[in-house]
Amino acid sequence: MVFIVGSRIYTYGWDFWKLHHPTGARQVAEKTTVSGFTRTGIYNSNGNIPASKAIFIGPAPAPDPVAVVSIPGIQLQTVVPPQASHPPNDTIVAHGRTIDPEPCNASVSFIRDPLADPIPKRLNLSPEQIDAVRSGTQILLGVYVSGCGWY
Repeated sequence: MVFIVGSRIYTYGWDFWKLHHPTGARQVAEKTTVSGFTRTGIYNSNGNIPASKAIFIGPAPAPDPVAVVSIPGIQLQTVVPPQASHPPNDTIVAHGRTIDPEPCNASVSFIRDPLADPIPKRLNLSPEQIDAVRSGTQILLGVYVSGCGWY
């Protein structure tokens, strides 16, 4: 009984730590900027690879992501043709990677419908911002960073 309770506490603690520990991916996502856009939030992915996604909102029309997105240490390239992503309302339009000093990957996606996100509240958008994105007057951009150092 004590072993079962202890292992559950350990598992919960490990999952909590993974979600709230500032990994290298989180640190890179925090330093990412998008010219003319405002960052609404950053969330960590709960997977085997340390990953974070920064969300930005800005005016339409959709910009050239290679020109406006700045990710420390990563040079972006346009993805031709754009790729569907997960969640399926994301379209990846640019990606990049570096291996020095450690492997780090990034992708930039346009998010068409913020309410289609599996957990919409993590995007940190007001009802007005959601309406603006859905009507096309604002653009929602996600920058996904993975790797960049392990726990």
